[in-house]
Amino acid sequence: MRSKLLLPALLLLAGCAAMQQMQQQTIAQNTAISPNFDQNRIYSLAILPPTSNGAIDEAGNIEGLREFAGMTMIKTGRFTEVERSRIDVALKEQEFGTSGIVDPGTAARLGKVLGADAVLLTTIVSTKNDPFFNDPKQRETELNVRIVSSSTAEVLFRGRGQGSSFNGELEAWQSAFAMSVAGIPRKGGN
Repeated sequence: MRSKLLLPALLLLAGCAAMQQMQQQTIAQNTAISPNFDQNRIYSLAILPPTSNGAIDEAGNIEGLREFAGMTMIKTGRFTEVERSRIDVALKEQEFGTSGIVDPGTAARLGKVLGADAVLLTTIVSTKNDPFFNDPKQRETELNVRIVSSSTAEVLFRGRGQGSSFNGELEAWQSAFAMSVAGIPRKGGN
């Protein structure tokens, strides 16, 4: 009886190991970390409202993605989050339109105003419905993430993620965001 169960168990383990290796390869292909990203420190991070290339159906979900981004980044153990209301006030006072903060230099200037070590920029590249599924809530999305140093305007981290959901675009964005930052090394095993 044991020998009959041993082969399926070994095949299952081999399959899990292969899946994990494929996942690690996907993360490596979709992320880049600057050699100047100091992995021994904790950065205060200003998380800007995500921008889009016109790929948004429900604009209210942008704040849901921003909230998810904050929680996800804090969970890495490498970041603290600048209070969102301070960011929004600074965006207004400095007359930065959120659509204008797409380049590292502008992001760095805003980060300095906020006293943040770095700024998180998220760009939603595409969000679409796949007609194959014949489900109006189904969404597939792709987004890009950059973490920009406030002191040097250097991109410390860059990631790309893809996600899909049958529960609407917010869940698809969250999945894509989680994939895009999966390459950030976790501190303390979080």
